[in-house]
Amino acid sequence: MLGPRRGTEGELGNGHTGDETLPVSVSPMPRGPTQIDGGQLHTCALVEGTVRCWGDNSRGQLGDNTALQRTRPVDVVGLTTAAQMSAGGRSSCAALADDTIRCWGANSFGQLGDNSSTDRRMPVAVAFFP
Repeated sequence: MLGPRRGTEGELGNGHTGDETLPVSVSPMPRGPTQIDGGQLHTCALVEGTVRCWGDNSRGQLGDNTALQRTRPVDVVGLTTAAQMSAGGRSSCAALADDTIRCWGANSFGQLGDNSSTDRRMPVAVAFFP
């Protein structure tokens, strides 16, 4: 049996910041997602090449170039060819159709792979080394 779903940071995507005991509809979602993943207090969905995220954004983990909490989905800036995505602790990443990876959000430990420890509010390319 499932218990209440935490939604205090808007991570349920229903426009509210409260806990829910029953499933809720995420809106607005223009098309059905093909993948969805929950991070720490935020959630992201893959929708036809784009990534939409909602919830806590204190470290830029929604990728919308702000630090504003969002209770409804917002587009991650600049992603139009995402093939897969994953939401982590307070960061998220997407694999693009051109075989590159972009990540955004918390980066205290270099988890975004851009050779820095700077939080990013928009996707940055993961640096690959031969």
